[in-house]
Amino acid sequence: MSVVSWRSRTFFSSESGEPSFHPCLFSAILRLSLSLIFPLTILAGCNTAVRPDFVFDAQGLSQQQYSRAGAECELEAEKAAIQAKNSITAGENWRKIFVLCMEAKGARFLGTTKQFPELKR
Repeated sequence: MSVVSWRSRTFFSSESGEPSFHPCLFSAILRLSLSLIFPLTILAGCNTAVRPDFVFDAQGLSQQQYSRAGAECELEAEKAAIQAKNSITAGENWRKIFVLCMEAKGARFLGTTKQFPELKR
């Protein structure tokens, strides 16, 4: 009897000759689930819905002025969010600074595209 056939017979059968569950098989299944299946389920759980865009009333700002204000406020909001201790605080800070900055530049905050579904892109 060759070594391979001897090992395969002992791996899947008990001393009585009937198939049984071997601890190595349990270890292999556990290792597979921990290394492949578990991380994939964690990543799938982190997939969040798309955040709604902000809606502003430009109030006399030209398209160029509005675009420039948006870019400047995005930069200011990023600088403020970088200093946050965690991602939740960073998101809150970014949103608050962006809205306040846009309002300081002359655009009035109306809400989000979630509140105005007809304005979605």
